[in-house]
Amino acid sequence: MRVVAMTRKSMWETTRTGSMGRTTEIIGPGRYVLRREEDGKFFIRWFEESEIQRLWPTTGRALPVPDQEPERPWVTIARRQILMKRVGIGALVAGVIVWLVVRLRGARNAGTTPLPD
Repeated sequence: MRVVAMTRKSMWETTRTGSMGRTTEIIGPGRYVLRREEDGKFFIRWFEESEIQRLWPTTGRALPVPDQEPERPWVTIARRQILMKRVGIGALVAGVIVWLVVRLRGARNAGTTPLPD
């Protein structure tokens, strides 16, 4: 493969996963590579940074000097959404545990065992 262009620094990227692509995940770090095949067609491919570090020394060239661009806005938004989902699920689980503990302690103090509804 002949590399035509590559992103200057490794970055994080969002991807859709799950049932019908409704879940956003963050992958990376990695880089996009624009490559040209022997037949002249161009393709863009995502490479994990570990793969770039393993393959690039065989080219005999230095990697591009990294730029100082901030994280891309859609990755920042995805990070926030993932964090909020985790906090929400954690709060829900903690609430259920507290509810069970309170209910079981109340039943034990009353001297009876609660029956399932």
